[in-house]
Amino acid sequence: MPPAISADNLFYFYRLHPATLPITVNPADEAAGHGRPIGADALRDHLFVTAFLTAPAQLTLHSGAASKTFDLPAGVQHVSMPFEPGIQRFVLQRDGLPVFDKTGEHEISLTDDASRCNTFSGSAR
Repeated sequence: MPPAISADNLFYFYRLHPATLPITVNPADEAAGHGRPIGADALRDHLFVTAFLTAPAQLTLHSGAASKTFDLPAGVQHVSMPFEPGIQRFVLQRDGLPVFDKTGEHEISLTDDASRCNTFSGSAR
C-alpha cells in the first residue's frame, strides 16, 4: 500500500531552450567536448510535471502563450505538454479555489543557449 499523501506538491521539469536551438561554442569549449550534447535530437520540448495530490484537483500548465488543463485524481500523477518560449506557470485548483499558483523561476528562451539542453526543475507546495 502506498504511503498517504499529506500535502499537495508539484515537481516540474523543463529545459530553458528548445533542443533544436544551435549551441554557441567557442573553440576551446569545442575542443574540450562541450557544445550540443549527444542525443539532443531525442529530447522532447515539453513541460513535465509530477503532482502529489491529497484529493482530486485541476492543474493548468501555462507555457508562453499556450495552456492546458488536466483533471487529476488524488495520488501521484504525471502530465506533460509541449512547451513554448516565455514564462512557465503552474496553477493548481480544487473545487474552483486556488491551491497554489507558481511561476517558474526561469523563462524558456529562443535565443539563450547557456543551459546547453540541461533540465531545470522546481517545485510548488
